Amino acid sequence: MLSAAAGGNEKREPQKVAIYGSVSTTDIATNLKAILAEDEQGKRVVFGPEDITFVKKTEEKDQVKHVGTFEIDIKVKGASDAVRRTIRVNAQG
Repeated sequence: MLSAAAGGNEKREPQKVAIYGSVSTTDIATNLKAILAEDEQGKRVVFGPEDITFVKKTEEKDQVKHVGTFEIDIKVKGASDAVRRTIRVNAQG
């Protein structure tokens, strides 16, 4: 007799690979500002860590502590809607 787990009917959450430290909205804002600084118009965009939120709830507010792909919303000052972007957190090697 086979169990349900052996039959492959069990849904499992992917194992989370931890990273050393965390990636916070402050880290994301710093990286985005560095990217935008390379463009003359991008330098004019005003936002900070308080304007960035993770779409799905994370273990700790405003930061993640594992490898993965995450959606974030960025609320740019003066814009009526947030901009949604996907970020990827990789382990440093």
